[in-house]
Amino acid sequence: MKQYRTERNQTVVVLLDSMSVDATALTRFVRQGGGLVLGGDALRVPSLAAISPARATVTRGALAGALLTDVPQNGLEAWELTPTRGSVVVRSDASDHSHREPVLVARRVGAGRVVA
Repeated sequence: MKQYRTERNQTVVVLLDSMSVDATALTRFVRQGGGLVLGGDALRVPSLAAISPARATVTRGALAGALLTDVPQNGLEAWELTPTRGSVVVRSDASDHSHREPVLVARRVGAGRVVA
Protein backbone atom coordinates (compact mmCIF):
# COMPACT_ATOMS: atom_id res chain seq x y z
CA MET A 1 0.00 0.00 0.00
CA LYS A 2 1.41 3.38 -1.01
CA GLN A 3 0.33 6.82 0.09
CA TYR A 4 0.72 9.96 -2.01
CA ARG A 5 0.09 13.58 -1.08
CA THR A 6 -1.84 15.72 -3.55
CA GLU A 7 -1.44 19.46 -4.15
CA ARG A 8 -4.10 20.24 -1.56
CA ASN A 9 -2.21 18.13 0.98
CA GLN A 10 -4.78 15.34 0.77
CA THR A 11 -3.63 11.77 0.84
CA VAL A 12 -4.39 9.04 -1.67
CA VAL A 13 -3.88 5.36 -0.91
CA VAL A 14 -3.09 3.04 -3.82
CA LEU A 15 -3.91 -0.61 -3.14
CA LEU A 16 -2.96 -3.09 -5.88
CA ASP A 17 -3.04 -6.51 -4.26
CA SER A 18 -4.98 -8.56 -1.77
CA MET A 19 -2.56 -8.13 1.11
CA SER A 20 -3.94 -7.87 4.61
CA VAL A 21 -5.60 -4.46 5.00
CA ASP A 22 -7.40 -2.69 7.81
CA ALA A 23 -10.70 -2.13 6.01
CA THR A 24 -12.18 -0.23 8.94
CA ALA A 25 -9.32 2.27 8.96
CA LEU A 26 -9.37 2.64 5.15
CA THR A 27 -13.14 3.20 5.14
CA ARG A 28 -12.81 5.84 7.87
CA PHE A 29 -9.96 7.49 5.95
CA VAL A 30 -12.04 7.72 2.76
CA ARG A 31 -15.17 8.93 4.56
CA GLN A 32 -13.09 11.76 6.05
CA GLY A 33 -11.99 12.96 2.62
CA GLY A 34 -9.17 10.65 1.56
CA GLY A 35 -8.82 8.98 -1.79
CA LEU A 36 -8.46 5.28 -2.51
CA VAL A 37 -7.36 3.66 -5.77
CA LEU A 38 -8.16 -0.04 -6.03
CA GLY A 39 -6.57 -2.14 -8.75
CA GLY A 40 -5.58 -5.71 -9.45
CA ASP A 41 -6.37 -8.23 -6.72
CA ALA A 42 -7.33 -5.42 -4.32
CA LEU A 43 -10.66 -5.32 -6.17
CA ARG A 44 -11.43 -8.76 -4.73
CA VAL A 45 -10.80 -7.99 -1.04
CA PRO A 46 -14.15 -8.86 0.61
CA SER A 47 -13.73 -6.39 3.47
CA LEU A 48 -13.51 -3.49 0.97
CA ALA A 49 -16.59 -4.50 -1.06
CA ALA A 50 -18.79 -1.99 0.80
CA ILE A 51 -16.79 0.99 -0.52
CA SER A 52 -15.54 -0.40 -3.83
CA PRO A 53 -16.95 1.23 -6.99
CA ALA A 54 -16.75 -2.04 -8.92
CA ARG A 55 -16.60 -5.79 -8.57
CA ALA A 56 -13.87 -7.66 -10.39
CA THR A 57 -15.54 -10.50 -12.22
CA VAL A 58 -13.25 -12.43 -14.56
CA THR A 59 -9.76 -11.78 -15.82
CA ARG A 60 -9.17 -10.70 -19.38
CA GLY A 61 -6.02 -12.25 -20.71
CA ALA A 62 -3.26 -10.24 -22.30
CA LEU A 63 -2.92 -10.28 -26.08
CA ALA A 64 0.59 -11.04 -27.28
CA GLY A 65 2.11 -8.10 -29.14
CA ALA A 66 -0.64 -5.64 -28.16
CA LEU A 67 1.76 -3.48 -26.13
CA LEU A 68 3.19 -2.29 -29.45
CA THR A 69 -0.19 -1.37 -30.99
CA ASP A 70 -2.51 1.63 -30.72
CA VAL A 71 -4.35 -0.18 -27.87
CA PRO A 72 -1.46 -1.18 -25.59
CA GLN A 73 -3.77 -1.83 -22.62
CA ASN A 74 -4.85 -5.04 -24.40
CA GLY A 75 -1.33 -6.33 -23.79
CA LEU A 76 -1.96 -6.38 -20.03
CA GLU A 77 -3.97 -8.91 -18.08
CA ALA A 78 -6.86 -7.15 -16.33
CA TRP A 79 -10.03 -7.76 -14.36
CA GLU A 80 -13.35 -7.06 -16.04
CA LEU A 81 -15.23 -4.54 -13.90
CA THR A 82 -18.91 -4.53 -12.96
CA PRO A 83 -19.87 -1.16 -11.43
CA THR A 84 -21.56 -1.27 -8.02
CA ARG A 85 -24.63 0.72 -7.05
CA GLY A 86 -23.94 4.44 -6.76
CA SER A 87 -20.82 4.30 -8.93
CA VAL A 88 -20.08 6.23 -12.11
CA VAL A 89 -18.30 4.82 -15.14
CA VAL A 90 -15.67 7.45 -15.95
CA ARG A 91 -14.22 5.62 -18.94
CA SER A 92 -15.19 2.62 -21.00
CA ASP A 93 -13.50 1.00 -23.96
CA ALA A 94 -14.67 -1.31 -26.73
CA SER A 95 -14.33 -4.95 -25.75
CA ASP A 96 -14.14 -8.28 -27.55
CA HIS A 97 -17.72 -8.97 -26.40
CA SER A 98 -19.41 -6.46 -28.76
CA HIS A 99 -20.13 -3.98 -25.99
CA ARG A 100 -18.29 -1.22 -24.15
CA GLU A 101 -16.49 -2.33 -21.02
CA PRO A 102 -15.90 -0.10 -17.96
CA VAL A 103 -12.19 0.52 -17.38
CA LEU A 104 -12.36 3.38 -14.84
CA VAL A 105 -15.14 3.50 -12.26
CA ALA A 106 -15.51 6.02 -9.40
CA ARG A 107 -17.64 6.35 -6.32
CA ARG A 108 -18.02 8.98 -3.63
CA VAL A 109 -17.84 7.60 -0.09
CA GLY A 110 -18.54 10.23 2.54
CA ALA A 111 -16.21 13.16 1.82
CA GLY A 112 -13.77 11.00 -0.15
CA ARG A 113 -13.63 9.05 -3.39
CA VAL A 114 -12.72 5.54 -4.44
CA VAL A 115 -11.70 4.63 -7.99
CA ALA A 116 -11.13 1.25 -9.60
